[in-house]
Amino acid sequence: MFEGNTPISNLAEDGSADLSLVSDLSLTVVNERVVIREDPAAGWRVILVSGVVYGRYSRTDAVSERQVCVQLRLSGLASQAEVVAAFGHARSTQCRWERLYRQMGLAGLFTQPALGRRSIMPRNVEDAVVALHGQGCGMRRIAAGLGLTLHQVEGVYKRRHLTPHLRAAAGRSLFEDGVLLKSEGAEEKGAAGESLESESGHDEEVDVSTESWDGWLQPEYQSENGVPWAGVLLALPVLGKHRVLEVFSEVYRTLGFWAIYGLQTMVTLMVSLALWRIKRPEHLKGFSPQELGKVLGLPRAPEVKTVRRKLGQLARRERAREVMLKLADVRIRQEEDLLGYLYVDGHVRMYSGKYDLAKGYSTQRHMPVRGTTDTWANDRNGDPVFLVTSEVNEGLVQMLKPVLGEVRALAGNRRRITVIFDRGGWSPQLFVDLIRDGFDIITYRKGRTEDLAEEGFEKRTVMIEDRQVTYWLYDEYDIELGKGKLDWGDGVTGPLHMRQVTRLNRQTGHQTNVLTTRRDLEPEMVLWRMFARWRQENFFKYMLQEFAVDGLVEYGSEPVDPKLERPNPEHRRITREIAALKAEILRLQGQRCEFIGDRNTRSADPPGFERYVPANQDTQALAQQIQEAKTKLKMLQAKREGLPERISAGDLERLKTERQLLATVFKVAAYRIETELVRMVAPYYARTEEEGRKLIAAALRSAADLEVTKDELRVTLAPQSSPHRSRAIAALCADLNKLGTVVPGTGLRLILDCATEPAPDVSS
Repeated sequence: MFEGNTPISNLAEDGSADLSLVSDLSLTVVNERVVIREDPAAGWRVILVSGVVYGRYSRTDAVSERQVCVQLRLSGLASQAEVVAAFGHARSTQCRWERLYRQMGLAGLFTQPALGRRSIMPRNVEDAVVALHGQGCGMRRIAAGLGLTLHQVEGVYKRRHLTPHLRAAAGRSLFEDGVLLKSEGAEEKGAAGESLESESGHDEEVDVSTESWDGWLQPEYQSENGVPWAGVLLALPVLGKHRVLEVFSEVYRTLGFWAIYGLQTMVTLMVSLALWRIKRPEHLKGFSPQELGKVLGLPRAPEVKTVRRKLGQLARRERAREVMLKLADVRIRQEEDLLGYLYVDGHVRMYSGKYDLAKGYSTQRHMPVRGTTDTWANDRNGDPVFLVTSEVNEGLVQMLKPVLGEVRALAGNRRRITVIFDRGGWSPQLFVDLIRDGFDIITYRKGRTEDLAEEGFEKRTVMIEDRQVTYWLYDEYDIELGKGKLDWGDGVTGPLHMRQVTRLNRQTGHQTNVLTTRRDLEPEMVLWRMFARWRQENFFKYMLQEFAVDGLVEYGSEPVDPKLERPNPEHRRITREIAALKAEILRLQGQRCEFIGDRNTRSADPPGFERYVPANQDTQALAQQIQEAKTKLKMLQAKREGLPERISAGDLERLKTERQLLATVFKVAAYRIETELVRMVAPYYARTEEEGRKLIAAALRSAADLEVTKDELRVTLAPQSSPHRSRAIAALCADLNKLGTVVPGTGLRLILDCATEPAPDVSS
């Protein structure tokens, strides 16, 4: 048996194998019958089968080599494993060649033209891949460090004819003594970036300047007329005012060295998608990447796979909550009085998939449904501040303390905040705890109460937030709750005294009781703030319809912490059976006697007493049914006593939350931008309350003309649907220009305007 790479002689004149050794030819053994002889000088490869020439081909002829591989395999001269080992390609490649040869013959072995768009990877990025390959890094480590996909790195390997390292050799880091290894052609990025993932799987991060633009594709705008969707540039001044890009850069720093689409690009894109009402990344399939890229100042915008991959990179760092709280902190610092009143309520995101999730009560369906509960905190205007996602759909009573703990961290300890919530948070002991933590309360009173006499109500008409409101109210200053058993700490127990303001509906006679600890407020203001809680409900409805905030962004589940508890479903089921059985016993007992309706007979009885006589029925049969029901009741009560009211929630699952929360952060940022623009346009548009959001949404989706000068980017929005709308948007643009916004990543000052008249029609 010949050894691999054993030198042998040239072919004899008759074509037979001459096995005398020479120095300029090499031999590769496929198996005992087939060998490959190669002449480096002449550039030929000769296939020998049992010492006889089977064929020869040029080393640069890839099609002929594929044909030889296929014929050796199909003729039975060599097995697939032997061919793959001798020629150095993958088994899947050999299978593909054989399949194409059977289907198309020799034509199937020619290289097919590549599908899809041409790679736009910058030259210096490819140089960086080559340099890191030369340092001994493997493809996966290079992809992780440069923020590329494995497929992109494989493409560089093919274009640059690089050979992958063995696993044992591909273990070096991108950092040596804290200095990044760069190729000569790679542009220095300063201190920004991340290292490759360490062996433990954690990211080693380096500080990044928030003023630098992350990513190789930096915005470069071109002058052009009628750019679709360019109206979204109207949001850039408010985006800068809310410091969205700065906060993301501060928290995430970068998406990786030499990422083609950097962090700022992705944040700007995700906020723009929400403003355009493109509710999911998958919906980008219906839009031109080139057209959207013009709005971002890029050759083309990221597409679905890129967007999902970038979201995955951010989600793996698990910092969406930190970003959300930092954005909330920025908003609170800009408008400190927003947290004077805080609305708190839960919202259930319904789920109908295969995972076994805990149930929460849906106000839309008026029934418990599987899903995830988000507890939102909204400011005095009903705008969102932040949210907390519960693991097992805890109610508002359980979630108020965690939510208000975050509020206290944002607002500080000295500030007193009034928390407004509905009956879902009713708990006198919870009220005591919140009061001790420095919070005031406004909420509905829960439970049945006797109506107050209508003569005691007085009419109040006041102007609140430029609106005239009229209430018939009764202000009662002292209501006792808790029956003296509430824990005030340090072993002290006692009742809770609150103020009750009751509103009377003169048309229906219905009375609504509102409780509060604020004794300094006018009674009509207490009612106004309580009823303004519907601003939060309107926010939920708007976010659901316009931004699809409930849309599932990420598939998959994760286990619930076993330390958490949930109500025992068996205990609750038996409790319902006991309640139904007690009602049945009362019904049967009522059938055994009937009321004497004779007025003369009742006249001798004291007030409040009635006389009953046995009914004209089979009392013995009824007595037996009652006895059987009581026996069953005792059995159920005994069974319930042996069951715990709450059990571990470790048997349940919860949906993955990080990517969902990240998508919600982008949508909330878009909602805040839209809200800010609506408030700014209000002085110029009379129907802002009815049509303001529709006006801004239409302007953000309109086309615009882009004009680039030496130091300015002039954006002129197309005329709106009517002249008065165009004038309102033009006035809004004038106010936005006063902010002196610089387009991120360009240094160009943004100048906005709106054309008030349509362009002349020159087609005729």
